[in-house]
Amino acid sequence: TLLLESCALSEVQRSTWATLSAAVVVATPPATFQKGPPAPELMAAMKAARQKRDAFIADLAPDQKQDVSRLLDLEKRERKLLAKTVSRAAAPARDHVASRGNLDIEASSESAALKEKQKAVMSHAFWLYQQDRQQEQGTKYIDSTEWKRARARGGEDPLLWRYIQRAGWDTSWPLPESEGRAVRREQHAKIKAEKGG
Repeated sequence: TLLLESCALSEVQRSTWATLSAAVVVATPPATFQKGPPAPELMAAMKAARQKRDAFIADLAPDQKQDVSRLLDLEKRERKLLAKTVSRAAAPARDHVASRGNLDIEASSESAALKEKQKAVMSHAFWLYQQDRQQEQGTKYIDSTEWKRARARGGEDPLLWRYIQRAGWDTSWPLPESEGRAVRREQHAKIKAEKGG
């Protein structure tokens, strides 16, 4: 999302891009559960969604096309990561899934299960952080500002990365995203400065 916010597309173009990309994702059959080619109507829906997105890209300026190419690469990497994660988690159940309706339910439950695992690891990482600070400071009461800052910066922050690794963060999972008002303000200011206004 940060790449989308900082790219050369206008606000309207970003909104259009997000809608077209979402349509492609929805129309694309999940490859991880698939046995044989998708049904013809699924292929037609996917092809139509991709053609609309391609037509949008064709009308863009060269620098915008370059940014969109990076967005496509990022989406592709995210899809591969998600497919890999879902494939691992769903291996025992894969043979029992019979229809597209079941696939959608299965994929959403796998995604929810993954989020719960990540949440549990993050909670354990915070607990480890608290334990370390309590030992260092010799008190049960700690200031969690440092943790909140690390959490706001996301998985790129060395402190957060150290603790989530200790807590069992799977290396196949994407890093936690940056969050918090402070980070959003920094990103907004940086984008504004880059645009010269």
